Amino acid sequence: MKINSTTQVDEIKQTLKTLFNKNIEVLTTSGNIAGDNRKVRALTSNENVEFPVVIQSESFDGFLRQCKRRLGLKIIIPKTSKEAIESLINSQSNTFEIGNLNFQQIPDYFMRLFSILLKQKNYSGCVELNRSLIQFVNANIQYYWLLPLASRVFDIVGDDEEIDFTYSISWFGLNVDHDKLTVVFDEVRDIINAEAPFEQAKDFKWYISEKDREERINGDTFIAAVLKKNNAKMEDFEDPIKSELLFNLCISTFCISSEKWINNCQSESEDLVESLATLYWTVIESVGSENQVLNEFTNHLPIFVIENLIGEEIENYNSEENSEYSSYRDYSIDWKAVAASIHEGAGFGINDYGPLGAGFCNSDELESSIGQITNTENLVALKSGSYMGSKDLPSNKMSIVDFLMIQHFFGDSWLMPTSAELKEMYDLRANDDYNFELSECYISSENPNVLSTGVLFFDDGEFDERNGKIFAGKIRMVKREMD
Repeated sequence: MKINSTTQVDEIKQTLKTLFNKNIEVLTTSGNIAGDNRKVRALTSNENVEFPVVIQSESFDGFLRQCKRRLGLKIIIPKTSKEAIESLINSQSNTFEIGNLNFQQIPDYFMRLFSILLKQKNYSGCVELNRSLIQFVNANIQYYWLLPLASRVFDIVGDDEEIDFTYSISWFGLNVDHDKLTVVFDEVRDIINAEAPFEQAKDFKWYISEKDREERINGDTFIAAVLKKNNAKMEDFEDPIKSELLFNLCISTFCISSEKWINNCQSESEDLVESLATLYWTVIESVGSENQVLNEFTNHLPIFVIENLIGEEIENYNSEENSEYSSYRDYSIDWKAVAASIHEGAGFGINDYGPLGAGFCNSDELESSIGQITNTENLVALKSGSYMGSKDLPSNKMSIVDFLMIQHFFGDSWLMPTSAELKEMYDLRANDDYNFELSECYISSENPNVLSTGVLFFDDGEFDERNGKIFAGKIRMVKREMD
């Protein structure tokens, strides 16, 4: 298709309908659904595009990737009406809901929703959305992938020069069992059952557990392993409701299983990269179902996850357009280079960091610690008539986001210290009876929606204003006597 600056959205939609029998929507640079009469020149996010641009691809996904890379044109595949995202945005009440959106629409929905919240500097709205998203994932574990997605999208939106506001996702309250979303990849080729002298994707197996992998029983493709683990059948992909559940389940399982495999792999770096590329290849290559929609999903799954959860543009590794890269097996994409970049980077961000930082913080554990603060008799009396209580919490990091996420545990009578109370606490620090540590720091603000005000450091306390993290060993709470 030849695309000129004056090509209209409707022409692109008609072409894709004719070539691939796909209904699509084109988005504006701000993420809204573009009208059929909008011209491409107003929708491209790439500077210095030289029109006309000829898009040639035998596959629908390839067509979309070329539009994105060469034109900066964002195209989505709606399963709902084109007003679906608009309607969900307009009805948003800071309580997370997915509506009828399919997995392909969710990244764009997040981008638009989070942009609105940050532009409004709606901190309490972000926290409420964060809390309800955690609750939603707890109740619907197939949507686990939304958490690393939300974390990345908040970072992207926060980097916008027009938005002078940031927010960092808190994982507090999450109780998803990773084992339920894990299948195990074996990077060692199953030579005994191989059907050809050369490597085939089906020579590398996925297993539902580490035990099965060690015993090499019931190995299969990635999709088959996910279905087996969840007592589902291939026929379930024919059902619109079941298929959407399984698509999301496969995305969450792929990102968790891939990250676990990387963390557990004992190979040297170069061998690990080679095996990671093989891991991706076994998923992309494992098509063959009579269900064409499932084949397209499987073929595109690693690309969708890597682009949306990590931010790597797969088309940038196309060996046909970049001499820096080499083809990988029968693919023009240099999957070994993709694997190397992911191995050297931050990964999928599925570490479940709790509200207090390194390591998951269990709700019961935190509630018990806070109970020891609220029930202690050793409260420090302040001039204001309030009392201060303290307790070592399970980890060593806290942020205002996290405090707002856990605030309900303290009850109405417990608050973060005011500036005046902080000053008094600082003065009391020299009193050995209170056992204040020199590295302590406190969070305080008359308005907890303001991230960077009212923070007092004791000596070498650190504060990272970018993500609102305060490094401290203890949290001090002030109890107000209720009338």
